[in-house]
Amino acid sequence: VDITINVRRENPVERVMELTNGVGADMVIECTGQPGPVVEAFDMIRKNGRLSINGVYHESVAIPLNKIVQWNMIITGPKAEGGWAMERAIPLLADGRLNLKPLITHKFSLDDVNEALDTFINRKGGAIKVIIKPGGVE
Repeated sequence: VDITINVRRENPVERVMELTNGVGADMVIECTGQPGPVVEAFDMIRKNGRLSINGVYHESVAIPLNKIVQWNMIITGPKAEGGWAMERAIPLLADGRLNLKPLITHKFSLDDVNEALDTFINRKGGAIKVIIKPGGVE
């Protein structure tokens, strides 16, 4: 990760295009679960670029299929069990029958995102769940 953009302060598509001289980003990671940002993400990616879609969406989202094909984009999702697993887990978490806190092995600030990704990918220090907190770690 080279750059992060605060979408409350600046237009993400314009900023990406400015930073890349109009080429677009090599990779965009979308985690909001909101239709608007995931559609915007397609306008930020360069030809042959990658988009990782990690949000949970509660409605259908129209995506530019022709652009994906014509620009040879690679679209991926998370390594997860899917929404059905969350639907089953939420009641267990809500009433205290399931405690996932021991699975959170590492916490990093957004400034340390590259170290966080390396820790997770290479399972450093027995990493299970690595959390990146934009506001800093507690």
